[in-house]
Amino acid sequence: MVDYTQTDGFVTDTKGRRQYANRDDANHVKGTEIEAADHNQVRNELVYTVKQAGITPDNDDDTQLYQAIGKIADERAASAEIGFTPVQQGGIEGLTDDKVQIGNSANGLAAYVSGKLVGVFAYTGTYLPLSGGIVAWLNVKGALNVGVGGGFNGGTAQGSFRWTNPITFGNPSASSNSAFCGGLQIGDIVSDAANNQSGINLFGYDYSGARYNWYFSWNGNIITPKGTVAFASDVAAEATRATTVESNLQGQKVDKATGAMAALSVSIGAGSFMMSNTDAPGYATWMRATSTGNDGVLDVYSNAGTANNNVMRLCADGSIRIIGGAGGWFYIEGVRVAIQTDISGLQSQVNGKQAAGDYATNTALSNGLAGKLDISTYEADFNSGDSRVHDSPYGKRTQHFRATANAGDYITFPAKMGSVDACTVQAEANTDYNCKGYNPDNNGTYLHINGGGTNVQVAVIVSGTKP
Repeated sequence: MVDYTQTDGFVTDTKGRRQYANRDDANHVKGTEIEAADHNQVRNELVYTVKQAGITPDNDDDTQLYQAIGKIADERAASAEIGFTPVQQGGIEGLTDDKVQIGNSANGLAAYVSGKLVGVFAYTGTYLPLSGGIVAWLNVKGALNVGVGGGFNGGTAQGSFRWTNPITFGNPSASSNSAFCGGLQIGDIVSDAANNQSGINLFGYDYSGARYNWYFSWNGNIITPKGTVAFASDVAAEATRATTVESNLQGQKVDKATGAMAALSVSIGAGSFMMSNTDAPGYATWMRATSTGNDGVLDVYSNAGTANNNVMRLCADGSIRIIGGAGGWFYIEGVRVAIQTDISGLQSQVNGKQAAGDYATNTALSNGLAGKLDISTYEADFNSGDSRVHDSPYGKRTQHFRATANAGDYITFPAKMGSVDACTVQAEANTDYNCKGYNPDNNGTYLHINGGGTNVQVAVIVSGTKP
């Protein structure tokens, strides 16, 4: 604050104030020295008064002190009238003159600048309304509730995954792939509270944005990106199981050096398994105690097609069976061996032509095949009863005959045809007749003789099908 001068040469007046004295050389009065502090204090006090009134100091305006005193006096008079000290907007360096409104809102004491909400700084509700933005620090004394009343995100169908609004942190570069970001939320498989994903879900993203999940499930399991965490009880149970297995193995093992196993030699090599009896070299047995004939004593199978497919089973009754998959076949030197179904099928085909019976006995040979064959079955196929007509298997018929006719006559076939594939007519006389058949039908053909002719003897050959 401003005080009376304390520089050398001051004088004290009748009121006890330290004052400046003028220099008087004639009367040997030294006078008071001039120091910077005396002048700076006065100016500093004046400038401070001007600024407190909200006025920017200006060396060219000699009325600023007066303006400041008047403004301060008016504000104090207004404060006395309204009962409180009003807040000034702007007026000093660093503050703008925007309109500021402060008042009570539904969430607490709120502030608006130029009509825009800047926040609630005295919050009275249950929840802190954070709707985005950047906050350097948020210190909470007491419980912090996040996502309460916000519902679930994700699927709604049974078995789908859903989650609450999470608490997230990290992502120092604000990258779009959430690199180096972590979060905490509640996860749930709809209608499956016992699922490992139903519970507290901690998640994080690595440098590439790949997500990793940890689940602290309601069922008590802890799931990490590497799998389910084993608890002490799990380890103890596994140790007990391993001890039981080891005890069973030790109790059932056979000492190869003594008893029946002493003569057994087993060799397992790359792609091979060999078992032999050293007491009888080259001889080995494979035994299963069973009274059921089709029980397998030894199964040999592959995984071709599907697992355990094409099994060859040596049964207890000595039979060999091919089972599993689509079945298999026996081959001898590359030729497939006929099985019962093949023989039954062949017998059915034979029975369709002739009666079943023994065709290789002496009686059958001495009586001739006619004693066993039904000739009537074949007569209908091959015997037409006319030497000019020849019937063949599969319904085929061929006719050849002679006829005497005139040019243009219709020559009738000895027997009717079912269809005509070809018809040839040729003159048999030693002449220059050029003959041919034309417009044949199933009963005959017309005769064409180039240049005409009468009583010409011709040979006719026709082939086709029986009617």
